[in-house]
Amino acid sequence: MFLTSYNHFRAIAIVFIVTGHCIGFVNIAFDNPLEQTIRNFISGGTFLFLFISGFLFHYVFYNKFQYKKFMWKKIQNILSPYILLGALPVFFYVFMKKDIFNGFFLPTSDGLIYEYFIPTLKYYWTGAFLNAFWYIPFIMFTFLCSPLHIAFIRSGRNRQLLIILPLSLCSIFMHRPEDNLFQFQSILYFTPVYLIGIVCSINKETIYKKLKGKEIIMFLAVMSLAYLQTYSGTLGSYHKSPF
Repeated sequence: MFLTSYNHFRAIAIVFIVTGHCIGFVNIAFDNPLEQTIRNFISGGTFLFLFISGFLFHYVFYNKFQYKKFMWKKIQNILSPYILLGALPVFFYVFMKKDIFNGFFLPTSDGLIYEYFIPTLKYYWTGAFLNAFWYIPFIMFTFLCSPLHIAFIRSGRNRQLLIILPLSLCSIFMHRPEDNLFQFQSILYFTPVYLIGIVCSINKETIYKKLKGKEIIMFLAVMSLAYLQTYSGTLGSYHKSPF
C-alpha cells in the first residue's frame, strides 16, 4: 500500500538536505543562538533519508525480496547514473591533477595505475568529485548488505534492540568521517538509523497509535536538542577521524 505520508516525508528530507548544503552560501552570520539553533535543526538531513530508506526497505521490499533483482534495479537507477554523471568531473580531476583534499587523490607514484587508475577509483569510491555525491557509494554498499538486513528483520525484537543499541553507542563516538572520504566509517555511523527505520516499519501501527497527537511535543523535543547542541558550542555536523 502506498504511503502518502512517507512521500511527503521524503520531500521534507530532500528540502533539509539541499538547504543544509546551500546554507553556506547565504549571507547570514549565524552568530546568535537562535540562528545557530535553526542551522543545527536543518543540518544532518541525511539521517532522515537513511531512516526513510530503512523503513521502505521493510515496508516495500521485504515480503517479495529477491536479492539479484533488488540489486539490479539499484545498479540501473542509482549506480549507472552516478558513473555517467561522474565521468566528466573525474576526468578533469584525474588528468588535470586537481585535488582539494590535501593530496588524497593525487598520484603516489609514476605510471598508468598510480597516476590514473587508482585516483579514478578513489574518486568513484568516495564521490568526492561533486558535492554530496559521497552518499551514492555509501548507499550502494548499504544495499549490498541487504541479506544482513533481512536476517535482522527476522531476528526478533529483543535481538534487534541488542544490535541497534551497541551500534548506536559506537555511532555516537565515531561520528562522520572527515570530508566524507572514509566510506566504512560512514557505514558504521549511519547503519543504526537505517535499522531503526526498519524497526519502525515493523511496528508501524503501534508507533502511529502511540505518537498520534504528540507532534508538537516531538517538535519541541527536537528543537531542544538542537539548542543543546548550540549551547555546547557546536555548529553543524560532527566530522572527525575514526577512533
